[in-house]
Amino acid sequence: MCRLLPPSPSPYPTSPLYAPIGARARVLQILSELVSLWFQGEDIFLGPDAWFTWATLLGWLFFVGVWLYRMNEALSLCVSRVGNRADH
Repeated sequence: MCRLLPPSPSPYPTSPLYAPIGARARVLQILSELVSLWFQGEDIFLGPDAWFTWATLLGWLFFVGVWLYRMNEALSLCVSRVGNRADH
């Protein structure tokens, strides 16, 4: 079992780490609303309010990139700990 964070005496020191989860969920809600407008015939990619679509897509890509980076770092910690075991 990989333990990435040391145990904390209270839940408050680690709570800022979970803020991007809520932000990513909100961005996905906005994207789903934009896709439903697109299916209704609105021009969300080149219309007068297209900047909002592109800003939302870029925000989603940013959060996904941060998540993938952090997941890769966490998995590499687990692999390095398992690879250093002497009982192989």
